[in-house]
Amino acid sequence: MTLLSLDELIFSTNGSLVLPCDFIGFDSVCTDSREVCKKSLFVPLLGENQDGHFYIPQAIKNGASAIFVSRVDDEIKKIASENKSTAFIFVQNTMHALQDAAAFYVSKFPSLIRCAVTGSSGKTTTKEFLSAMLSQKFNVVSTKGNLNSETGLPLSVFGIKKENEVGVFELGMNRAGEMSEISRVLKANFAIVTNIGTAHIGRLGSHENIAAEKKHALDFIQNDGVALIPKADDFAQFLSKDVKGKVIFYGENENRVKFVSDEGLFGSTIDVDGVKVHVPLPGKHNALDAIAAAELSLYLGVSAQKIKEATEKLSPLGGRSEILRGKYTVIKDCYNANPDSMESAISLVRSVQEKNVRKILVLGEMLELGAESKLAHQKIANLAQESGADLVVLVGDEFLNVETSNAIKIAGRSDESIRLAFDAVNDFIRDGDILLLKGSRSVALERLLAFLKM
Repeated sequence: MTLLSLDELIFSTNGSLVLPCDFIGFDSVCTDSREVCKKSLFVPLLGENQDGHFYIPQAIKNGASAIFVSRVDDEIKKIASENKSTAFIFVQNTMHALQDAAAFYVSKFPSLIRCAVTGSSGKTTTKEFLSAMLSQKFNVVSTKGNLNSETGLPLSVFGIKKENEVGVFELGMNRAGEMSEISRVLKANFAIVTNIGTAHIGRLGSHENIAAEKKHALDFIQNDGVALIPKADDFAQFLSKDVKGKVIFYGENENRVKFVSDEGLFGSTIDVDGVKVHVPLPGKHNALDAIAAAELSLYLGVSAQKIKEATEKLSPLGGRSEILRGKYTVIKDCYNANPDSMESAISLVRSVQEKNVRKILVLGEMLELGAESKLAHQKIANLAQESGADLVVLVGDEFLNVETSNAIKIAGRSDESIRLAFDAVNDFIRDGDILLLKGSRSVALERLLAFLKM
């Protein structure tokens, strides 16, 4: 068994065989030589500081049965001649070859219902809601973790199997042109846009450019497909323009799924075709993600009762809106951060109205905001101070130049920086307090928990 035959690999990538070989097929695809196992296709990527071709010997040692190469020098020829059971396929660009091979692989499943989830924040949560709901009716394959990039999405779709009826995949991007590339791989006929925010604005230049890039996720929707677009988003009309299929605008009070109530840290309640559904993840932003997923699930034939069952069993993903309860209540949201998700997290804490409960915000800097960074960090600092929080700690160099009246600012994101942040919290916190940890992944604010005695 093989995911693609040798002829299909060569045809789909417009490649050529470096030397004749005894091809045994491949059943997995890797871009990291350390993850290669027996019968893997290894794709060595070229980066600014690394050349994946250097790791070809390790990939062969681990069992690679096929390898893309973008150069054929004496060293490559020698390795190929000494490993006749490994197919060396010359391509112009290994990343593009990975995408082309993945697109060809997806095309082998014409009956698969292909669903894309994109947006500036909330993609993974929405994908998890949608996968859980659709699994009540269909055999579903979905993105593992957040493999949603120019290389992650192709790796994800190689997980499709013949028994799958629906594929739910995240589409993410952080540069111009990337969404168009990966949308071409999946060719989704159903898509959810969570929002158009300012994540990666430093690379894309403007809010408008981000919207134009995200819109490419809808490129392949046909007349029988659907695009779900947030009604309240500033770019809702722009996103809906020229979509070939049906457009469903979703929101707090739209269509078949509506927002009912916010229960703070305990989640929210939504109404799905008259059925009350508890969303166990806190914050209205998570409720909106559930609403989007429920709207598409209803359209695809999942009953409201089945949607309720799937939603109410869902647990927070690691690092995203996790509620840790002990002496203190900790909201651990350290997986990622951009201005929109920061604002949502601060709003969540602000919504808690329990008496005699103090609120502590520890916020880590946001990245890839370019020229917008100073203004964005100032806005978040202002929101934090206006939120009613009793203590605000700002971690990272991007926060050092913001104007604040009572926040503690800590430079860097080293272990020492985290220790200083903990000291500030530890001097203040008492039993029953609420502590929010929210920042970009690279800040790793969860390190503070190692010091905190819950």
